[in-house]
Amino acid sequence: MIKMLLLRASQVSFLSLALSSNVYSSFYVGASAGHQSATVRKDTNVFFGAVRPATLNKSGGNAIVGSLYGGYGYLIPNRNLYVGIEAFASLSSLQTKQTQAYGLTSSLLKATLRDSYGLSIKPGFVFNNILGYLKIGGAFSNWSFKSSWILANVPDKTVKKYVPGFEAGIGFEVPLKQKLSFGIEYSSTFFTQTNVSNFSTAGQQISLHKIRPQTNNFSARITYKI
Repeated sequence: MIKMLLLRASQVSFLSLALSSNVYSSFYVGASAGHQSATVRKDTNVFFGAVRPATLNKSGGNAIVGSLYGGYGYLIPNRNLYVGIEAFASLSSLQTKQTQAYGLTSSLLKATLRDSYGLSIKPGFVFNNILGYLKIGGAFSNWSFKSSWILANVPDKTVKKYVPGFEAGIGFEVPLKQKLSFGIEYSSTFFTQTNVSNFSTAGQQISLHKIRPQTNNFSARITYKI
């Protein structure tokens, strides 16, 4: 009786390991959707009127984000250790606004995020067929920064560029069928600094904004193994 129970346990363990290996060692594609939030930090120097030190302000925003992704994952046999590499492309409707008063005038900065692209590595561990992983990589995001002043002779200044950033996150994935799985993921991206300057029509520099965005994504994922 004991031998039969031990045999059954070993068979279940073998089948579980085989299922995990088959599910997680493959090329894959998928789609995700979820909530995106952002914090945009801004250091501002102004060069008119009384001399003022740089002022630090920050604004926030929320949006829906959707992504397509693809990659390759490999489950190391008999160790339940996982390593993967993944590329993604996403679309967002994120926008933040912040206003800062300077005497009788004020400045307005709008930051808008449209699309992002990135590549990451995913080390992880499989327990009871559930994959837990870390996400570490880089992203390039299409940001637009528009700086405006309530001054008659200062035109608006808009800077549009792909800004690089460092991405880190954590996720979990569980198989639904042999080739289909469901997961959740949380990640943050810390972007490098972008400078935006305003000049008067006479060529005098009015302000310098030093802008550093950060985004946070929480998404549900559906993955198909190829």
